[in-house]
Amino acid sequence: MRIVHNIAALNINNQLSSVNSNQMNSMEKLSSGLRINSAKDASAGLAISEKMKAQIRGLDQASRNSQDGISLIQTAEGALNETHSIIQRMRELAVQGNNDTNTSEDRKNIKAEISQLTSEVNRIAENTEFNSIKLLNAEDTSSSPVKDHIVDMLKTGGWLELAEETITSSFGLTGNGSANLTVIFSNDGTSGPSAYVTGSTGTTDQSLTINLDNMSPSSGENGDNGGSPANYTDRVMAHEMVHAVMNDQFTVSKTIDMQNWFKEGSAELIHGGDERLRMVIANNTGTDIDTTKLDSIVSRATDLLNGYAWNGDNTDYAAGYLIMSYVNDGVSDSGNAITDVMSSIKSSLAAR
Repeated sequence: MRIVHNIAALNINNQLSSVNSNQMNSMEKLSSGLRINSAKDASAGLAISEKMKAQIRGLDQASRNSQDGISLIQTAEGALNETHSIIQRMRELAVQGNNDTNTSEDRKNIKAEISQLTSEVNRIAENTEFNSIKLLNAEDTSSSPVKDHIVDMLKTGGWLELAEETITSSFGLTGNGSANLTVIFSNDGTSGPSAYVTGSTGTTDQSLTINLDNMSPSSGENGDNGGSPANYTDRVMAHEMVHAVMNDQFTVSKTIDMQNWFKEGSAELIHGGDERLRMVIANNTGTDIDTTKLDSIVSRATDLLNGYAWNGDNTDYAAGYLIMSYVNDGVSDSGNAITDVMSSIKSSLAAR
């Protein structure tokens, strides 16, 4: 029996397939320009190659990020340069306005130009942006209803101005007008004070820190927060303004040495401490005075006058208010006023 086969053709076909495969690999390398295109070319080399590709692409993107950052800075710089030129012009106009040869009409025109320049500075600050990102007038992301109402009333409600007027009429103390009072909003927790004023020796500038964690949402011109009127926000601001004006008029270094009952009692006198005092001496139902608590507050006031340490609680604030109310009534009965007391203290401190 004879078996017919075609071994030669099969060998040729195998060789052709091998040649085609090698040709495809060669064409792949030629077309891509890469020696290693897949793991079959060199698995270890491919791993090294891919790692280097990732590093190179990351560096390329970092370079593009840097260029974007440079572009952003250049945009902001252009706006600031223009703002600087406008401010220089405003300063030039301010100096020009001091010339006594100017008529009232001249000064009116100078003021009008300064007003226009101010509007342009505000426009630049508002509209300068890069990729929709505000560069010179970033949005305040820390806004809250509590803060918004306080800011609004400080700006337009006259809380600080009205407090100063009350201090002037009641104590005869008026800020010199040249010092800066910086308002700082903080979140210091509920254990600290609602607000406090700080100053430094060697400078007349002060800061008013408002602890939002201790401020309840308020509304209206008096900052009604639903609690006792003693804690209304406008009265808290008035309390702190007493400290600011005292620091300004007596100087920080000398105010620091004053007794706390005097400083806080004076602030409570402007603040209006009747509600706090009634709360401290009220009976459990809040309908009448608890004589035991009344005796206790009088005793505490006596202790403070005798140099006992200030604790800073409701009792001490009420005791300080009680002392200053007594002083106020005492000088009134003698034909004088609390303004005379403050004036005497100011003169005495100035003479030191």
